[in-house]
Amino acid sequence: HEGPGPGHYDLKIPSASSITSCFQSRVPRFLPSCSKTPGPGAYTTSRQFPRQPRTIAKMGQEHSLFFNNTFDFLK
Repeated sequence: HEGPGPGHYDLKIPSASSITSCFQSRVPRFLPSCSKTPGPGAYTTSRQFPRQPRTIAKMGQEHSLFFNNTFDFLK
């Protein structure tokens, strides 16, 4: 037998390297998402003019009932 007897040896534990993947990528996994569209709770409701029946809209256009040309009277 060659070598030290029991209890008379220096145990050398090799340093364990961390586990690495062979598919390491330097690109971020998830790209930041930027959107110009606001989220569902970010909208403020805006009131729009109610739709008018065609007969009323036509009458307003023919007789200037919707004040389209009020500045013509100031001239």
